[in-house]
Amino acid sequence: MTIDTTSAGAVEKAGLKGHIGVFELVFISLGSSAPLASVVGFLAFAIVFAGIGAPGLIALVMALVLVFSVGYTAMARYLPNPGAFYAFITAGLGRAAGLGGALLAVYFYFLATVGSYMFFGIAADNMVHELFGGPHIAWYWYTLVSLAAVAILSYFNIELSGKVLTVLTAVMLGALALFVVVTFARGGAQGISLQPFTWHAMTSGTVGVGLLFGVLYFMSFEICPIFREECKRPEKTVPRATYIAVVVIGLARILPCWALITAFGVSHIMPLVTNDPAGAVLTAMTRMVGKPLADACIVLVMTAMFGTVLALTNVMARYFYSFGVDGALPRFLGRAHPRHHSPYIASLFTSVLLLICLLAFIFTGADPSAWYGRIMGVASFAMIIVLLLTSLSVIAFFRSRRKSGIKEATAWHRTIAPLIASVGMAALLYEAVVQFATLTGRSRAEDIVFQVMTWGVLLVGILLTLWYRSRRPEVYERIGRQEV
Repeated sequence: MTIDTTSAGAVEKAGLKGHIGVFELVFISLGSSAPLASVVGFLAFAIVFAGIGAPGLIALVMALVLVFSVGYTAMARYLPNPGAFYAFITAGLGRAAGLGGALLAVYFYFLATVGSYMFFGIAADNMVHELFGGPHIAWYWYTLVSLAAVAILSYFNIELSGKVLTVLTAVMLGALALFVVVTFARGGAQGISLQPFTWHAMTSGTVGVGLLFGVLYFMSFEICPIFREECKRPEKTVPRATYIAVVVIGLARILPCWALITAFGVSHIMPLVTNDPAGAVLTAMTRMVGKPLADACIVLVMTAMFGTVLALTNVMARYFYSFGVDGALPRFLGRAHPRHHSPYIASLFTSVLLLICLLAFIFTGADPSAWYGRIMGVASFAMIIVLLLTSLSVIAFFRSRRKSGIKEATAWHRTIAPLIASVGMAALLYEAVVQFATLTGRSRAEDIVFQVMTWGVLLVGILLTLWYRSRRPEVYERIGRQEV
């Protein structure tokens, strides 16, 4: 089939447009991280593996992510190209690494979205059955309805999705804040203890797995640059939103984790979360604040997951849009809607891919409760690889432009912070490889398959770039949203 690239290019000239400010961009980032859902669904598991030092380990990860953000946001000021990781890695490490890293980014967003849709289906069924006394309905019916709603919302301008995410996220943060404030005001079972932040507590559990859980909690802080074209004053909006998102995402995990330990007491928390990791947070909320908040959180967990899949679908659509603009994938993906200025074809394409993947799980009878955690584990593994590539690209970017007039960025922004982030991400990647079976909960043979798939995505991007260099040099020159 021949694609009319001329008309595609003409439509693309309209580009993506919007007036997203810092506030809206922060809430888009927070919405994709699903603070309440991650607290209710995963926080107790972090304590199971990391021990009572889990809040301290999450704080360490937040510090590493903040250091990563120093170089990340500094590079964003000097790299006007849209495309986030796609543009960043290309500018620093070259087109092959750029396209490979971008495909790997889409891979981990895709896995995270699939896992979130599964979790949404489970949460919706639990809500209808346990809270409202309704019948059990197969998880996938709720998932398919939500997929349709997300497809409609992501078709339009990001500002519509941003408004939805702002409302959902504000309510979720309010519920978490109420739990934290009341728990600390009442003092919990044994009073407020700083023991979770001591070095002894932080090293008492499986430190590597605790850190990897921490990385998973911060998934989405990095998405702000992908909406660069749709922001007002992006050179200021993107860096500010990124820093704020990191801090809020971190506090929205650290404080509830500390409150959960406080609610039961440092001496009693471990057997409680070990015996009932899925229900520990709701039990603590019932004990500290009352059953109405716990019941409300059951509803909010479902809305949190809807916000996550909505935000991540928008992120993936913009990656596919960038691939289409460059010609790295079919150019029709790079068309912007003439009225809504949204990547409408890329959004529909993303929803179709998600539907195909979910239908595969549905028709094979896969158990979503057994799969969503594994999928998220593989996603976090891929995310660490991309963050490491990005840290290295920041160092290479500034070194290659030392003579080009970039003087405002200090050595801390150009080299020191990115180097610290690179070492930290490399250490996390080593732990992810060693602890991969714990991340996915699968056999050694299946772990190898998942790892080969993950590294294979990166390799496909590299090989595709080399093919473009020899066969389609005009596409090769544009990879990474480069101006030619």
